[in-house]
Order: sequence, then C-alpha cells, then structure tokens
Amino acid sequence: MNQNTQQALPATEDQKLYLLNYMEKRVSFSQGEFDQAEGRVAFLREWERLKDSLNNIPKGAQKTTAQWKTVSILNIYIKHNPFMFSKQLMLLIKILT
Repeated sequence: MNQNTQQALPATEDQKLYLLNYMEKRVSFSQGEFDQAEGRVAFLREWERLKDSLNNIPKGAQKTTAQWKTVSILNIYIKHNPFMFSKQLMLLIKILT
C-alpha cells in the first residue's frame, strides 16, 4: 500500500482544534482561493506546512497532506461551537459541498 492510500489513525482533539483555528484565521486558504499559478504553488506549500505542524503535535496522528485535507472541518466546528452559525460556518459548508 502506498503512503497516500494507507489508513491513518483518526486526528486527535488537539489536532482538530489546531486545524480549525488555522482555517478560521486563514479564510482565503480554507476556501482554496489562490491567484494564478504562483498562488497555487503557495497554496500547496501552505498545505505542506500545515501538515507538518499537525503531524508534530504530540501523540497525534501522522497523515499525508491528502489525508489531512479530508478531515471534516465542519464536524469539528459544530462540535466545538454548537450554537454559532456564523458566516464562517456557512463558508465551510460551501467548501465541503
């Protein structure tokens, strides 16, 4: 099995919160927005940095960038902010659908 198709352990709560906070602070990134080819390269580099940060959280799951992209931000957000249906949440729903 190659690294991209291996089943990774579930993300820990610390990793989920880190990912949620990261996406909340970087709305353009969380929406996948980038300008032209240079922006796409920067977007991919940012995903790599995010993956490294998430994988460096103690006792956390080790995932590839592709695997981190599949972690459901919407489920994390609802769990930690059950009564907050802000513009941010609506943007996350748009991204995931």
